[in-house]
Amino acid sequence: MMALVFTAAFAVAGLSSMVRLFRPVAGGGRIAAFSHLLTSIAMIGMAWGWPGPGTSVGIVQLAVFGLLAAVFVLRVLRPVGHGRGASANHLLDLVAMVWMLGAVPWLMGADHASHSHDLAAVPVWMQVVTLAFLVLLGNAALASVVEEHRSSPDPAGAVSRLDAAGRVLMSGGMAGMLLTML
Repeated sequence: MMALVFTAAFAVAGLSSMVRLFRPVAGGGRIAAFSHLLTSIAMIGMAWGWPGPGTSVGIVQLAVFGLLAAVFVLRVLRPVGHGRGASANHLLDLVAMVWMLGAVPWLMGADHASHSHDLAAVPVWMQVVTLAFLVLLGNAALASVVEEHRSSPDPAGAVSRLDAAGRVLMSGGMAGMLLTML
């Protein structure tokens, strides 16, 4: 049942990313949209236990998301006023994705697909890092809701709401996935 919920959430987040990917945007918004689209697809796969960590596909994902995270590190380091907040949010999602891909074997144990695992066998530091990502992603989802609520009505209303929904579902869905790993 949870796999279906996560699939629906990340499908909407992916749809939002596709809309942003194909509409005119300024300032490198296509890279952000592309990274969210890839993350949505990967998270849907993760919800269903595919592809398994340690596989060639899992290693490629680690490399791709690591490279995208490096791009957003550079964006966060730009001078103030150049989209640092949005870049920091994308960076958080990407670093959390790398963490999830790398940590799944330990967090979920050998039986990843059934989500049954022995938390006592997971090192405490891994539990703490996972919990920190859960809190940060949950906070990012809440901040996106508050930001959308406070923003003035946009002439492109439906697209703006789809963007906000995508941001909330991405961060909130990732937090939910991390919660299932604990």
